[in-house]
Amino acid sequence: MTNAVAPAGRIRPDDGTFGRPATAIDRDTGAAADNKLFAQRAVAAGAGFDLHGRLLCTLGEGAAQRETVDAALDRLAVVLAPLAAGIEIGKGTRHGYGRLRLAAVTSVAVRCFGPDGYGPADGDAAKSNAARDLQQRIEARRPATSPRARPATRRRLVLDAPGPFLILDPAAPEASAAPAEDADGAEVHINVRGLAGADGTPVLWPSSLLGALRSRAAWLLEIDRLRRGDGCPFVPDRRKKGIRVDDRFLECVFDDRRSILGPGDLEYLTPVERLFGVPGWRGLVTVERLACVDRGQPRSRTSLAIDRLTGGGKHGALFTVEAVEGCRFEVDLAIGDAREARSAALETLDDDFFAHLEADLLKNGLMLGHGAARGYGWFTVAKASRG
Repeated sequence: MTNAVAPAGRIRPDDGTFGRPATAIDRDTGAAADNKLFAQRAVAAGAGFDLHGRLLCTLGEGAAQRETVDAALDRLAVVLAPLAAGIEIGKGTRHGYGRLRLAAVTSVAVRCFGPDGYGPADGDAAKSNAARDLQQRIEARRPATSPRARPATRRRLVLDAPGPFLILDPAAPEASAAPAEDADGAEVHINVRGLAGADGTPVLWPSSLLGALRSRAAWLLEIDRLRRGDGCPFVPDRRKKGIRVDDRFLECVFDDRRSILGPGDLEYLTPVERLFGVPGWRGLVTVERLACVDRGQPRSRTSLAIDRLTGGGKHGALFTVEAVEGCRFEVDLAIGDAREARSAALETLDDDFFAHLEADLLKNGLMLGHGAARGYGWFTVAKASRG
């Protein structure tokens, strides 16, 4: 769960979870929707879980017992190999959440059960040796797990913000409770705070990144349809000009339903909808990793609110925004998976459109977080090799 970065001071000591504050975005305006502040509770990155299991089998006696134990360990290795390679559990797996990986096998005990109950337990040395044996069997089977008919295409992008960036922290304490001091020793009351991890690392939610990518993709496709008219290859013929190219809730695509029911429905979708998902179809773009590789420097900016009627500064409306400058993120995206529902023609269309989206990002960058209209969160985008 490397993407579940917990904001500072939010991890509960009793269960290791934290509240993830968020604001729903209005799909028509792209701005925060009114009265749509919500929170999700998640387990913080780096959490560990103890897994205890038991395999019941007939061991036999004498020399046959060793063969039976070997066969049982092989069966366990087959079961645990996907977990060693990493599996996805829970909500938000497209955002990189819920990724669990088997770190190590610490103990394996073999005990016989007979008419008199369980026999003597193995010593610590025997348990450790059996654990190492099982670990080696698991490692030998990892490459053979999760076969893919069509391997996913992977991209590593570097997002660099030379200017200020922040994601609003709606649960931040009141400014008057803890005034800070600037370089001259004067008190500065922070009115707008950005989300940060325990070590001060700025937080960028994978869901925010995917939402921005989807909005950019829909905007590009709308422009392409306006330029090409009925000749746009990315828009199905059935989609009339009045139907938006990103009908994410399928309100207009089908007359009798709002969900994908089978592979035949995919041809009525645009690449935006197939790449980022609609009801009944899981999007093909997944955030595998999102990490801050340069936290930048904290900066505070004081501004004065402008009166809309007079155009002058409002009396007593001075406010300060706390953000970071020069932060940098790395993101690993995976496009496509082992599902065979798409035809080869649709795969080609989706790949071509994502290449079009990627080229636009490299040229024009991406705006993320709070205050994009005021110059906050303007990121340049560059490709990077996956080392």
